[in-house]
Amino acid sequence: MSKFYTLDEISKIYGISKSKLRYWESQGLIISKRNKKNGYREYGFNELMEIGNVLFYRDLDISIQDLKKINLLSPDGIEKIIKDKKKDLKDSISDLENKISKINLNIFRIQEYNRLKKKPYIREESDINFIIYHHLESVEENNLFIQNPYNFCILFSKDNNYIYGMDVLEYNENLDKELILSKENIKDKNFITCLLEVDVRKTEETNLNYHIKNLKELNYKVGEFIFGKYLLCGVNDNGISKDFFKLWIEIQ
Repeated sequence: MSKFYTLDEISKIYGISKSKLRYWESQGLIISKRNKKNGYREYGFNELMEIGNVLFYRDLDISIQDLKKINLLSPDGIEKIIKDKKKDLKDSISDLENKISKINLNIFRIQEYNRLKKKPYIREESDINFIIYHHLESVEENNLFIQNPYNFCILFSKDNNYIYGMDVLEYNENLDKELILSKENIKDKNFITCLLEVDVRKTEETNLNYHIKNLKELNYKVGEFIFGKYLLCGVNDNGISKDFFKLWIEIQ
């Protein structure tokens, strides 16, 4: 004689709620028999197989709507649903890997902040490629910032005024982009790095003069090129909101 299980027993066997089993039944995913004596739901071997199949496909994130079709499809039709889900999962993995990559880049920028704060004025080569003038209305350039804020640059003139730019991997003179600085311009230059602070509310206020003063006291002569790459926005030791940049100052 075949064994039958109650709704409560099935719930415990599979570790799923009774309400979920009722919902699946309402959607036609599973079918239960009714006990002739008390009218309660009961489940035999076939119903257990149905529930197992539903759990298998739901564990793959197959939608309820697709599950309604599966029992009516040929193996080829089922394969298409599975392959579509496989593609969705691969896309999700790619998206997650991209997010992890961004998190790692953010960790790198924070580590650079801490390193520069503890040990300023270390000789270090620049890692720029081609810095182009930054247009605030440029969707392409703003996307570069979103992908990696470290692409965002600050460049100082001799009078210590500054402009913003974006560091790009490649530059073509035929492009409608204004090139400000390239790695070729500075390949034979010597640089010292430090932490630049730009006041978020009073953007004209920076600590550049503080660094220049310190370098002169260390008997360095400051050269023509002063530029930086964005690290993060946060509060400094005085609790004031600042944009922090890794700054390269040419020394002679």
